[in-house]
Amino acid sequence: MLNLQFAPSLDILVTLLSTEIRNVWIDPLTSPNILVPSPALGKWLSMRLVEGNAGKEDAEPFGCIANLNLEKIEKFLWRMLLSHDVVMLDQLRMQQVLCALLDEKCILQQGFEPVQTYLTGPQGIDPLKRVQLAGRIARQFMEYEYNRPGVWREHENRWNPLGIDGTWLRGKQYIGDTTDEPWQAELYRMMWKCFNDNTSTDGQYLTLPQLYRLRREKGDADGQPWKVPPGSRFIFGITKISHFHRNLLVEISQMDGVDLHVFLTNPCAEFWEDVRTLRSTPRRSWKNSTPSAAITPRKPEDFDKEELELPFKDQKLLELWGNAGKENIYLWCQDALWNFNYTTPAWADQETYVPATILEALQYSLLRRQTGISTPSSGMKPDRSLQILGCPDPGREIEEIREQILDAVSDGTVSQLNEIVVYLPDTSAYVPFINRVFNRYSPFDKEYIPFCILGTSGKTTHFAQGMTALFALLQGRFDRTHVFELLRNPIVQCTRSIPVDSIVVWENWAEELAIFRGYNRQHRETMGDTGETCTDAHTFELGMARLALAELLEGPVELDFYETSHDGTRIALPVIPYRDFNTSDRANLEQFCSTIETLRSDIGNLRTCAGETGLQETIDTLQELVTDWFGKIPDTPDIDGAVEGSVRKSFLDGIATIPLQSSLVGRDTIPFEEFVSTIAGCLPEDTPMHASAWTGGVTFAPLTPAMVVPHTVVFAGGLDDTAFPGSNQHPSWNLLAKKRIVGDFDQVRANRFAFLELLHAARKRLVLTYRSRNMQKEEELNPSSVLLELESFLTECGLIKVSNTNKKSCAATTTIPWIVHESLQNNLSENRIFGTWNPNEIELAHIASTVERTDRRSLLDTSGNVTAASSATFSTSGYNIREYFKNPLEYHLAQQLGIREQDFAETLLATDEPLASNYLTLMSLYKSVWTSVLRKLFPENPADTVTDPSTLQTLALNEMNHQYTMLTASGCTPEAMIKRFEKENLSGWARRCVNPLQELKAKFEPYRLIEKTDLSLGREGCSATLELSLNNGTRCTVNCSHNLVLVPLGTSSKLPVVILSMKTAGEPKENPDLAIEGTLHRLYSQAENPDLPPPVLVQLNWKKREMKSIGLEESSAVLEQSRDWIKLLLGEMIQQVSDHFPFKIIHKITRNKVRNPQPWATRRSFISRQSIEELLADNYAFNSYNYGLKLTEPRIPDLDDEGLRALADTRFGPVLSELIFKEEVAS
Repeated sequence: MLNLQFAPSLDILVTLLSTEIRNVWIDPLTSPNILVPSPALGKWLSMRLVEGNAGKEDAEPFGCIANLNLEKIEKFLWRMLLSHDVVMLDQLRMQQVLCALLDEKCILQQGFEPVQTYLTGPQGIDPLKRVQLAGRIARQFMEYEYNRPGVWREHENRWNPLGIDGTWLRGKQYIGDTTDEPWQAELYRMMWKCFNDNTSTDGQYLTLPQLYRLRREKGDADGQPWKVPPGSRFIFGITKISHFHRNLLVEISQMDGVDLHVFLTNPCAEFWEDVRTLRSTPRRSWKNSTPSAAITPRKPEDFDKEELELPFKDQKLLELWGNAGKENIYLWCQDALWNFNYTTPAWADQETYVPATILEALQYSLLRRQTGISTPSSGMKPDRSLQILGCPDPGREIEEIREQILDAVSDGTVSQLNEIVVYLPDTSAYVPFINRVFNRYSPFDKEYIPFCILGTSGKTTHFAQGMTALFALLQGRFDRTHVFELLRNPIVQCTRSIPVDSIVVWENWAEELAIFRGYNRQHRETMGDTGETCTDAHTFELGMARLALAELLEGPVELDFYETSHDGTRIALPVIPYRDFNTSDRANLEQFCSTIETLRSDIGNLRTCAGETGLQETIDTLQELVTDWFGKIPDTPDIDGAVEGSVRKSFLDGIATIPLQSSLVGRDTIPFEEFVSTIAGCLPEDTPMHASAWTGGVTFAPLTPAMVVPHTVVFAGGLDDTAFPGSNQHPSWNLLAKKRIVGDFDQVRANRFAFLELLHAARKRLVLTYRSRNMQKEEELNPSSVLLELESFLTECGLIKVSNTNKKSCAATTTIPWIVHESLQNNLSENRIFGTWNPNEIELAHIASTVERTDRRSLLDTSGNVTAASSATFSTSGYNIREYFKNPLEYHLAQQLGIREQDFAETLLATDEPLASNYLTLMSLYKSVWTSVLRKLFPENPADTVTDPSTLQTLALNEMNHQYTMLTASGCTPEAMIKRFEKENLSGWARRCVNPLQELKAKFEPYRLIEKTDLSLGREGCSATLELSLNNGTRCTVNCSHNLVLVPLGTSSKLPVVILSMKTAGEPKENPDLAIEGTLHRLYSQAENPDLPPPVLVQLNWKKREMKSIGLEESSAVLEQSRDWIKLLLGEMIQQVSDHFPFKIIHKITRNKVRNPQPWATRRSFISRQSIEELLADNYAFNSYNYGLKLTEPRIPDLDDEGLRALADTRFGPVLSELIFKEEVAS
């Protein structure tokens, strides 16, 4: 007998189920069957049966339940059909056979033209498309069997209708489509033959519908008619079920002694069916006038309806969201001959009921199918029971949910955290944000909120991520990115006993050694490299050799490492020993080398096995590899061992089905690309239920049918227009989409009905959130269509707010700001006690509201007077002054983060071998070449001077070749043709780079070169630092180093010192580094000897191979102004002035034009807030390598245009006005 129980939410159904279970559960060791759609819902149900429903008038809770028989419907039916003599034919097994069948012979058959067009390309059948199509067809065949089943007519002893599988097996068409049905029907018959002609040692391969057909036609294993043992069975929370499952369950309910109780949610108590109802409070029921409750068979014409035809117009929200539920309820009621009971909440059956909140009013409207909502007792105004929140990004969305959770605890809405649930359309997409927000505190902190996440993709597990990296390595991508992606995996680290700290060291080695791709040049050949790309450069073996030689050799040595020239000649690559602090740990070094060698060997063995042995041997090798690298799951709090173990088992079970291609179809080998794609498809799509679901904390669950369960406070996040309710994506050849019938699954309809269930699932509070802005594009985003429809409905019902511009909108909707502490007052006005629960945000808000913001520049004067208290001494370097001058904010961030300019090398971000030598590498090479020539032109002993151009050119070319070879051995250069072109360009530059140095020699004849010196220029007895005293008495010590300096020969003090700098291009007076370096030296030399002339600044530009020089002004007035300028910069550094005011931008605005030079007084007028902000927004005009700066969203000083010009005067004026420079330099 079939008994239907309806209620608007599952917690009411739990009460009814509890009563029914008590009536039939007599033997404590034999629990009645309770069928649930998922383990997660089963666990929630068992908890509710044990604990009861808080705040509900329900039956007495069980208190303790042992041996409760909860089963998924599929498992129950498989057991009822006596499946001990068959093997379940699931989608993976079906996919393997289909993949083997889709060969050239198959797709060349008549009718297979669509398949042939899709699969074939210039090289024949595409292996990846073959695997993907086989998976889609297998999934579709399962859908066909479940949703176009045959119906057994007991009194006729035949099938009517026959069903799509039975029709095809008889060689007929089911739909009548002439394009896509013929090839699908023939492929289905071919697959059936493969499984039917071959049996495993365990039995015949059958799907559940096929097993049912076998039992109906041939009976059980003894030939007796199939029957189900008598007893009561309970189905709970099934909101979506296939036609086959429903038909079979109804058929079971007709058997002697079987009672089937179905508990379903129905959001509307005024039944959707146009039938007469009889009321009882609080239960509503309708009984068919037929005395017998026997179920008559379904009629064939019942399968021809495409949509329900209801004779009335529904309530707006029910009409928009209720279609999937209507069809499900309709089909069950039809099978039960309209015998059912409906139970409403006690509060909703009161004659004079007045809802207390907006949420209750909405729920009552849905229950009673009202066109509007009743006015709550508190009035038609927004309350916290129903909120719609627009958040700027997913991170802020989760932050706001956490804040609201703390609100619910604080105001007493919930007494336990497991009374709260958060639903998300795609939990996998939100995992990083959930972990960042909720794992911000450790479990030992009082701020910690325990949580668990359900419904995440199987690909988010550590095992699946590690296997994905392994798949990439198997496909030939043996590079730094994928190797360390695998080694960073915690399961791999646990299995291989690799300490976490070691991985950090290994990655640093790979970065410093420029290891990018391939184990060695021979391995690169197997990866597809040919010609010049077959090189040992950038390979793991060369890097490991450099590490191994660290304690054995000091200089380069030639071993068996080579690169290949364009004509095929092998060129030896020197091995340059690499050592750092960690290379002394030999155990760690040996583990690194052995791990890489083992990884390369294991992957090579599997690739060889896949090409030379059968499928079973290949799978055995793969299983060994999985055991060797993923065999031990770590026992740590942040890793769910049960989930990881389950995913690993599912994968191993999946790959065990691949040999069916050989045993059933006779396909012994498959292409390696197809093999990798096939094993990748064996990773499970979903993770098993989390052990702490619904208990002890907040549960994040997917917003899907049969997962919505009642809680006191319900959140639904991620309700964006693109995420929910989603879209229906069917292949063009899907026959179900060509002829729909009532009850067919529709993803959009199902999700809309899940949202309808969500409204009834919230007992006290429902919070709906969505992403309202695209922060990268600065554009507004629309919420989900269901939110727009809900807002429209509430607005029509009078829940309205009016903006300052008289724009009307839904009063339940609120926009959440990007920064919390800037809107605490708004939060306070919305009844949040503290505005925020984050103590840091509270402190920031307090500071922002109480402290008057003053530009720190007001603390300084132009003479370097520091008005605030300072320490007695301050030490810094010329480098720090130069960096501060360029942009104070970037300087202070770099100081706090411990970053120096060389840390911004492009190789830090590289994941593949370089396509060109980076800027710093080339600058190092240019400097080495020019320095080697300068040593010959300006030697310590004049007798050693070399001035012959051809000799100098040869010297430059030899130095370039030597340095480039060393760079290649260090992994800093590109490879193959790109390297050859780059080296040819550098050779041409080396032959011509001598000319500007000869000009320098002609201009400064009696000089010698000094390298890497300080301000003393190596003179004994002279101080190496510049001492300056600020007006408040602070003594400043400045260390300044010179990379290259020309000093006069002899003891003459009449000639100036020449400070050299190397740049890409430009004038020395536009080089702030050179200007500050020259000014510091001049201040130092004047303190040592006032008669010394100011230094000359020379800039060597490598791009144009030119020499530019300029002098410094000699007057005492300019000298004092220069001193005040340096003291000003020092004073600002002491005060930690950190404004965002880049010299590069101001220089670009005020740059003097060669053809139309203008005085500084005119050029400074071009400075304005608008001109600065426009250039700052242009990545080509201003781009910083300091990623800390990009995260701060910096803004220029809060000054008017004249204030900005004054700031430019005091900080940049001496350079930009060219005050300190003297144009002509005498020879």
